[in-house]
Amino acid sequence: MHSHDYKRAAPFAGKRVLVIGGGNSACDVAVETSRVSKHTYISWRRGYYLIPKFILGEPVDKFYYRHRKWPQWAQLRGLKFLLNLIQGKNSAIGLPEPDHEIFGSHPTLNSDLYLAIRHGKVLPTGDIDRFDGKTVHFVDGSSREFDTVVACTGFKITHPFLDKSVLDLSTSPVRLYEKMIPENLPNLYFIGLFQPLGCIWPGAELQAKLAARHLAGLWTPKRPLKALIDAELADPDVHQVESPRHTITVNDMAFRARLKAQIARSKPAPVHRTSPGLASIAAE
Repeated sequence: MHSHDYKRAAPFAGKRVLVIGGGNSACDVAVETSRVSKHTYISWRRGYYLIPKFILGEPVDKFYYRHRKWPQWAQLRGLKFLLNLIQGKNSAIGLPEPDHEIFGSHPTLNSDLYLAIRHGKVLPTGDIDRFDGKTVHFVDGSSREFDTVVACTGFKITHPFLDKSVLDLSTSPVRLYEKMIPENLPNLYFIGLFQPLGCIWPGAELQAKLAARHLAGLWTPKRPLKALIDAELADPDVHQVESPRHTITVNDMAFRARLKAQIARSKPAPVHRTSPGLASIAAE
């Protein structure tokens, strides 16, 4: 089954469970099923950085934002030092070490997996070689039987209502200005089609505001969309592992700042005169 179909841990009571993946869904599913399963294994193909939900008593995003004015290299080195100090290295609990820098892949925000592994509730294992009925063979030559395999292997970007000859965003590069405006399709916007290093909703709200101003004729891009998209792709917020999962990542605060700057450039919306009572309601 895919993690999309996972709703709760109860159906896995007493089962032998294998979870594939090292992202947020995989780690959550592994921890949750381990509370009721006979045993839960987690299979990683490569190493990932596990980021706790709190660092030095603060929510990790608040902690990160507090230091966002530091140079990026200092932010990354500082965070990596803290992770090793607070949690230790992956290899100490049987997980592979990352082969990329922090934010080189989507951050995995989880405070429970390290604890579950150290308590023996979740058992780490390597990449999968093949399946043979209920038996899973791993690349290290070992094999085990499982009742359920949960593939937390991510999602593809698809828009089945759009013919691929019109627009295809399933492969890199994703050519959308500010991750929302295609270059050759007027009045079409993709709100929320981005992967932020942070919370998605504030950025999606700003995208919606910019799209509304664009539709109303209150904002226009400074240059042709093709040139703007080329520049955006040439200078990404974060340099990540080359894979289909890493085509729409943005730095949350930098992304929001860019959208706010574009909104600030827009013309003010016209004021429609109404009765004083209605005007005060509209203002509120």
